[in-house]
Amino acid sequence: MTINFAVLKNELTLGSFAATYSTAITRGDYNALVDTVNSVTTSTITIGIARATTLQECVVIGEYSNLAQPARDLWGAIVTTATTGISISNTIIRAQIAGIWSAGTTTRTNLVNAQTRPCSRAESLFGENVVLDTNLIYIALTQG
Repeated sequence: MTINFAVLKNELTLGSFAATYSTAITRGDYNALVDTVNSVTTSTITIGIARATTLQECVVIGEYSNLAQPARDLWGAIVTTATTGISISNTIIRAQIAGIWSAGTTTRTNLVNAQTRPCSRAESLFGENVVLDTNLIYIALTQG
């Protein structure tokens, strides 16, 4: 995780959410800042790795039943070989999934929707799974 302290300082003091942080900054309450910046917002982030179960939950059984056997085999290979998750940001994997589930199917719509999730402001600024701590907030405010 690479934190750009100038970006973080701008976020906390001048950015569009600065008013949200201002009281905590005035009080020197870094814990409140950490809680706020790490809280899930209405923003979304594109995920890089998805659990196989997350993708399997997107499948509509009637649409799966209509797949040709090679497509079923490929889908099975994708979801069963992903022991550490499926890299849905990988263009080859994305093309394979798009080849299995045709446009206009509910399964494909579900899979597209599974590519994003609500995120914190920290993730929105610095990437998926970033969590800021009081030390990083302190550095940004004093040295950023």
